[in-house]
Amino acid sequence: MTLDGDNGTVIVEDGKLEVKDANANGIIEVSGGGANNDAQIEFGDNGSANDAIIGWESASGELRMTPGTSLTTGGVNIIGSGTNSKIGLGTSNNTGARVLISSNSGTGASPTPQLLIEENNNSDFARLQFGNFGVDEYWHVAATSEDDGGGADPRMTIFYWDGGVGTNVMVIDGDDNNVGIDRTPTANDLEVNGTASKTAAGDWLANSDRRIKTDILDIENSFETMLALHPVKFKYSEDWMKRNPSLKDQYYYNFIAQEYQEIFPEAVQGSGEYLEGDPTEILQIDTYNAQIVNMVATQDLIRENKVMKGEVASLKAALDQMTRESHDLKSEFQIIKSMLNQVDFSKAAKPTDD
Repeated sequence: MTLDGDNGTVIVEDGKLEVKDANANGIIEVSGGGANNDAQIEFGDNGSANDAIIGWESASGELRMTPGTSLTTGGVNIIGSGTNSKIGLGTSNNTGARVLISSNSGTGASPTPQLLIEENNNSDFARLQFGNFGVDEYWHVAATSEDDGGGADPRMTIFYWDGGVGTNVMVIDGDDNNVGIDRTPTANDLEVNGTASKTAAGDWLANSDRRIKTDILDIENSFETMLALHPVKFKYSEDWMKRNPSLKDQYYYNFIAQEYQEIFPEAVQGSGEYLEGDPTEILQIDTYNAQIVNMVATQDLIRENKVMKGEVASLKAALDQMTRESHDLKSEFQIIKSMLNQVDFSKAAKPTDD
């Protein structure tokens, strides 16, 4: 069938174009003329590479929307029906996922992501939500690349809503590349509001190779340094615990930052946080220096203890020698005393009156 019009032509070859009446609810059916033939509608210049094609690909059983001159898998591919429908972008979706995106990505001034979620008016974050049907709790992965209008730095957050209260479980600061767990980072590469642990004993590792060090010096005056430190136990203020709910009403053990700074100034820095109404930055400390000096002090005590043990051993040997000599003298004294007891002094010659 060929239908000539003023501005175009409709041609049906080896197929069927059917427009049903009102009893068929206005359905337009396009078929390929056979069980294994594709049925498609083409928009464009009749075979041009810039055309767009919508059609049914019978071999795979997919509805496809593709650019070009044939129903390739490079466009949108829909397979299945109802709740079992799956979509493939750039490929057929033969996976267990409902949506599959297959393409190369890139970064830079003109990025090419597989998926773009963009905040419309830059007043908040671009968000991706996860949750279950009919449940109040959900997760958000949210991000902003510019100031969101509220003075916040560019950052990404993993946010959890428990049905009544929202919490930023993780915050990544885009300006400084800092990460915060249960808090927004303000000064360090990694900040944790609360506790942290590992699955096995042992300290965190740090590069300490001799080849990367210079100006190596022994630590001196370890005793004086240890005595100058002032370890304390304390409780956090109510205001500070309100700002940091993970803190408990219990005694903690540490140093006072201002006092610690007098001994180890390089181990004290600003935290990026402030108390309300106080322009002075809250200080934070690294107690590792105290641990190293304490180890040196312990080594010095061990060495002194060895010297003292040697001196005590020498004194004990001298005392043992003196004890033996005293025992010998006592024995000799007993012999002399016994000999004297055997002498009859009454028979001794008396002096004359001459």
